[in-house]
Amino acid sequence: MKTALFSLFENWENDYQKAITDQLDLICYCEELGFDEAWITEHHFNNFSVIPSPLTIVSYLLGKTDKIKIGTAAILLPLYNPIKLAEEIAMIKAFDNDRFLYGIAKGAFPIYNKTFKADAFTNREVMFEANELIHKLLHDELVNFKGNFFSCRDISIRPKIDKPLRSEERR
Repeated sequence: MKTALFSLFENWENDYQKAITDQLDLICYCEELGFDEAWITEHHFNNFSVIPSPLTIVSYLLGKTDKIKIGTAAILLPLYNPIKLAEEIAMIKAFDNDRFLYGIAKGAFPIYNKTFKADAFTNREVMFEANELIHKLLHDELVNFKGNFFSCRDISIRPKIDKPLRSEERR
């Protein structure tokens, strides 16, 4: 059995710095306790779950810890440009010692759709298409892609990933 922490970066004391620092310290402590994984959420525009940039936190924690796997629970794919996101993931995977876990979701809050110009009716399809493109960019040398939402021609990103990236859908 694996043991994991699901971290919302909760701001109970209305102190953003403390909320973030406390959760970072908790995840590091979980590693000391022998936890296998820690999962970082993505939330926007609220005062309670103060984690709009999970990949920034993932990168920091991978550098600060040695054994615990760090995952996104989850990257809200319809809010991102998949080519740029693939480059971000490639950089993390270049130094993660196979500890980064890639979790994805479509998002669930209307304010995200409105602000990021996403569409609740197509977000699931966008999520799967973006994920397909991200995997191609991470592993294939030269990518040509034409989907319903994204396309690219003759794109090659660096660094490449040796092992398959496993996606985990959340929500």
